[in-house]
Amino acid sequence: MVEFKKKIDSDWKRKAAQEKAALKAKRAMKEKANNEESSAPQFMDLVKTLAIQVQMALGAPDPQTGQRQANPEAARYAIGLLDVLKEKTNGNLDPAEEQDLETLISELKMVFMRVMGNG
Repeated sequence: MVEFKKKIDSDWKRKAAQEKAALKAKRAMKEKANNEESSAPQFMDLVKTLAIQVQMALGAPDPQTGQRQANPEAARYAIGLLDVLKEKTNGNLDPAEEQDLETLISELKMVFMRVMGNG
């Protein structure tokens, strides 16, 4: 009977281990980037914050107290800030952000007019 000796190429093992480590590091970096991206503030977060201020100033109930306090000037000011954002970011937003911002501003202006008795 003939015996075969297994020849183990240690260089191959080393290369395989390096590739495995590189893939693991790449996956970890990608996962970290995804986590940072999802938790990082986005443009629409700022827009939504201003929209909430408008709603509160137009008499929406405070989520913590349930009380309503209308402040038309504060609502007008926050809508104005959204208009400034729209103007200053013109051409720098992706199409979805641009459409969302435009729609939100239009809706808030309509609500403002209705609440103030002009619509």
